[in-house]
Amino acid sequence: MNRLILIFSAASCIFVTSACAARLCERGACVSGSSPCWDDVRVVNRDEVNFGSAGCSVERVVSGDLSNDGIPDLVLIVRRDCALAPDQVACDEEKDRGVWVALSEGNKFKPIALSFSVLRCASCYGAMAAGSSGEVKIEKGQLVIDQLWGSRETVNLVHRFHLDDAAESMLLISKEKKVEDRLSGRYTLEVSDLASGETSIVSGHFDQKRRRYVEDSVKLERHASDRVLLQEIED
Repeated sequence: MNRLILIFSAASCIFVTSACAARLCERGACVSGSSPCWDDVRVVNRDEVNFGSAGCSVERVVSGDLSNDGIPDLVLIVRRDCALAPDQVACDEEKDRGVWVALSEGNKFKPIALSFSVLRCASCYGAMAAGSSGEVKIEKGQLVIDQLWGSRETVNLVHRFHLDDAAESMLLISKEKKVEDRLSGRYTLEVSDLASGETSIVSGHFDQKRRRYVEDSVKLERHASDRVLLQEIED
């Protein structure tokens, strides 16, 4: 059983263990100043994770190999109930769901990343959600977060991360954003490769006669490559 400590601040929720607290702070994962400290998280096994803190619970557990060692790692979708949170002023109801990532180390789990900004709130998906609140999965060693929201105008946003050994966290490697007007069928798709610094922007429409999407124009933009960790995501 691994014992973790969650620390909540006005901006975000971050975690530390006594062994890695200093290292997390050195790379900017800690928030300076005082923060209310919540009770321990108890990882009993891959299917049972208990929060001793009021207002915090596990919505879903995802298991898969992120470190390419053949051993399944752990991703939790964490929910915060602001009505029960100890610090209700700091709790943002539009950021009530977090993605928590921990690597397997024998019979323990080593936490490496936590973000309350990458997932939309449970009630923020609109008519297109059809009861879904985003898909979080581990696919070919990558953490994939796929979200669709809206009604007439829809947005499909996909983040892909892989484990970055140097940062000991999940590094954003690509971002896909498709915005579509379902009435006119027109859409814009932006695909950004953060390692190469390339972004392709496709504009197109849905051809009713041929029943398929058609590209009208494709533009390629180049920018400086960027390194963004899971806990640094803002959208």
